[in-house]
Amino acid sequence: MNRFIVIILFTPLLIFSQNDTQEITFNEGWSIFSTYIVPDENSLENVFSSIIDDIVIIKDQNGNVYWPEYNLNSIGNLTIGSAYQIKLNSTQTLVINGTKVNCNNVITLNEGWNLIGYLQSINTQIELQFSSIQEYLIIIKDGDGNVYWPQYSINTIIDLEPGKGYQIKLLTNTIYNYECLNNCNNYNYSCDGGSWQSEIYWEIQNQSNELIYSGGAPDYGEICLSNECYTIIVTDLYGDGWQGNVLNIGGLSFINENLDGCSNCGLESQTFEVCFPIELIEGCTDLSSSNYNADANVDNNSCEYVSSNLDMELISIYEYDEIINDIWGYAINDNEYALVGTNDGFSVVDITNPQSPIEVFFIEGSTTIWRDIKTWQNYAYVVCDNCTDGLLIIDLNDMTGQTYSFTTDFFNKAHNIYIDENGYLYAFGGNPYGAMILNLNYDPMNPTYEGEFDDYYLHDGMVRGDTLWGAAIQEGVFAIIDVNDKSNPSIKSSHPTSSNFTHNCWISNDGNTLFTTDEVSGAYIGAYDVSDIYNIENTDLIQSWSESNNVVPHNTHVIGHYLVTSYYRDGVTIIDASDPYNLVEVAYYDTSPQFEGEGFEGCWGAYPYLPSGLILATDRQNGLHILTTPYSEQFND
Repeated sequence: MNRFIVIILFTPLLIFSQNDTQEITFNEGWSIFSTYIVPDENSLENVFSSIIDDIVIIKDQNGNVYWPEYNLNSIGNLTIGSAYQIKLNSTQTLVINGTKVNCNNVITLNEGWNLIGYLQSINTQIELQFSSIQEYLIIIKDGDGNVYWPQYSINTIIDLEPGKGYQIKLLTNTIYNYECLNNCNNYNYSCDGGSWQSEIYWEIQNQSNELIYSGGAPDYGEICLSNECYTIIVTDLYGDGWQGNVLNIGGLSFINENLDGCSNCGLESQTFEVCFPIELIEGCTDLSSSNYNADANVDNNSCEYVSSNLDMELISIYEYDEIINDIWGYAINDNEYALVGTNDGFSVVDITNPQSPIEVFFIEGSTTIWRDIKTWQNYAYVVCDNCTDGLLIIDLNDMTGQTYSFTTDFFNKAHNIYIDENGYLYAFGGNPYGAMILNLNYDPMNPTYEGEFDDYYLHDGMVRGDTLWGAAIQEGVFAIIDVNDKSNPSIKSSHPTSSNFTHNCWISNDGNTLFTTDEVSGAYIGAYDVSDIYNIENTDLIQSWSESNNVVPHNTHVIGHYLVTSYYRDGVTIIDASDPYNLVEVAYYDTSPQFEGEGFEGCWGAYPYLPSGLILATDRQNGLHILTTPYSEQFND
C-alpha cells in the first residue's frame, strides 16, 4: 500500500453531547476500524486497555504501529477522521467513552491510497457520502473484502457503517467536505455569477469557530447543516470585492463588497451570522430599488429600478439564466441577429422583430466569463479565454445551429479577435499571447495560418489596411504594428494611454484619430491624433454621464463620427467625436441601474453596426438589451 498522510483540518472538534459511548466489535484477525467518539483520554494504551491482551498489532497508513507485546507505540494518539488496521487473537468488543464528534468536517485526501474513518453513528449509503469527489474516486475497500468501484458499477459495500474504516484510492489530491448526511438538513449552495473567480474564497464556521465547509467560485452543490447558528466568511484576495459573484446557501445570498474603496489593497473579508433553519421570505432586498421589501431575506429578482437614460430608449430585453459577456451582430435578407457570448457557450438571438427577440440556437462550450465574437461573410468566429475550446466557427447559412466546428489547430484560447476587411482573422491574448493571424479567404470553415506577433501581450486590437492598432494592456500603451508582411509583423510606433491600462482601441474612419479605453476605475475614453504616428498627441479625454467618477469603461467602437461604448455600471454611452479635441456625450442608457460606481457588473459589450440602427448591449447580469437612438440616423453620414 502507498503511504499518504490524511490531515484533518479542524481543531478542536465540535462536541454534540457529553458521556457518549461507541461499541465496536472486532473479528479475529485483521479489521479496519475508526470511531466517531473523541475519547476522554485518546492514547492508544488507554483506548484499548480493556482488550489489550488480545491485540496483536495496530497500524496506521504511514507505517506507524502500536505493538503491545513489544511495548512499541509510534502512532501515539487516536486521530478522529483516520482509520487503522488492527489484528486480534480473538473476537472482541471495545467500548469507547468520550464525546461525539461533529461529522461535518474538511479532510485533505491525497493521490493514491488513503485510510479514512467514518464519523457518523448511523449507516449512510456510500454512493451518497462520496458523491462530491466522484470524479476523482477510483475505488473504496472495507476490511471484509467488499468494494465500491464506480467505474465498473460495482458496489458490495452498500452502506458505510459506524466503527469501520475504509481504504480509498484517488486520482489526485482533493479536499473532501465530510458531511453528516443523516444528522442535518440539506441545502443547495452556489457561488458564481461574476469575474476574477480565482480571487474568491468562502467558508462556513460553526459556533465553536471550527471550519465545516469551504469553497471558491464557480462552485455548486449541496451542503448538510444542522439546526444551529453559523458564521459565513466571504473573502476577496485582491481587495476589490466579488465583482458580481454571489454565494447563495439555501436561498440566502452573501457577497463581498469593496468596503475600503481600494481596488488592489489585498485580502478583504466580510462576516455574516445566520441560523438554520430559517424562514425564507421572498421579495426585493435591494435598498436602491423602487420596491424594496424590508421583511424579505431572499431576493426573488423582483426588484424594479428607474433607469437613467438620455436619447436612448429600451425596446426589449432578452433574459438569460446565466451571466453573459460580449456581443456582435449579423444581418441577412432583412433579418437581424444578436450573437451573444455567455458563460457556458454561444447564443444566437433573432431580433428581426426587436419587441420579441427569440433565441434560435445555442452552442455549448467551456465555462468561462470571457468570450469574443466576430463575423466574416456568413460565418461567425468565437474565442474564449481561460478555456480550451480553441476557435469555434459557425456557418450562419444554417440557422438551425447544426453546422459548426471547434478547432484547436492554431490555439487553445484567445481573449479577443478581430477580422479585417480583407478576410484576415487576428486572435489576441491567447497562445501566442500577442496576435495570431489566420486567413479565411480560401475556406471560411478551415482557416489557414499566416503568421503571428509575439513581441508582447496584446489584449485586443483592430486592423485597417496594413496597420494593426493593438491594445497592449500590460504595457499601458497602444501599439501601431505593420502587418503588410503577415509572416513577420513589426512595431512601427506606440503611445501610452491616460491610465496605462490600454484595454481596447478603434481607429476613426479617416484614420487620423485613435480612440481608446483603459479598464480601471475612474479611467477615460481617450482620443489621440495619430496622423503622424511618430508625433502622437492626446487631443481629449472624457468620462461617462454619471456623477460617479470611479466608473470603469470597457470597449469603445467607432461608427461614423460617433463612439458607442460599453461602460460597465454606467451602461451604454454615445459620444459625438466629430471634433476629436472636444468629445461630447450625447446619449446614454443605464442597463444596470442597481449598480453604480466602481465595479465590473453591468454592460460588457455594445454593438452599433446593424442596418436597422439598433444598438445591442449585453449586460452581464440583466441580459441582452435592444436599444434605439435618434443618433443612429447619423451613424453612417
